[in-house]
Order: sequence, then structure tokens, then C-alpha cells
Amino acid sequence: MAVLKYLYLSLGIILYILFNIMSYTMASFDGLLVTKILFSLLSLGVLILDYTVILKTEWLLKKPFSSLTTYSKFMFYLGIIIAPLISLYYQS
Repeated sequence: MAVLKYLYLSLGIILYILFNIMSYTMASFDGLLVTKILFSLLSLGVLILDYTVILKTEWLLKKPFSSLTTYSKFMFYLGIIIAPLISLYYQS
């Protein structure tokens, strides 16, 4: 089970890198470079916070991750997929 957790967490890192490459290279995500950098850093910050809650819950919440409700666990695991999407900034 731990192997699946770490594979899923590594998927979040891969998605973050992939979405940032797409954001900076594809013409459909055209926009100001400063704004792209800001959204990339915001996405990285949210992703780091999400990883910290999942892997080191005792540091932030003073209780183990297993003691959280199923809804909270689901939201933190869903955040691994959602947080990298912040990097896909485009100017409309």
C-alpha cells in the first residue's frame, strides 16, 4: 500500500513538471512571463503544503494522517492532481 502511495505522489511531481512545460512552451497558454512564474510558484507552494500534510501530518496537525476523516484524506489526495493545474495560466 505504501508503494502505491509513493507512486501516486510521484505522479503529482510529474504532472507539475509536465504542466509547467506546457504552460511555458505552448502558444495556447500565452501570457505575461511574470504571471506565469507567479502561478508556477503558487502551484508549487500548494503542492508542497499538500505533500507535507500527507507525508508529515504530525508536523502540522499534531495527529497522524490515518486519524483524519475519509473526506479529508480524499481532498488531500485529490489536491495532488489539482494543484499542478494552477500552473496552466492563460490570458483570455
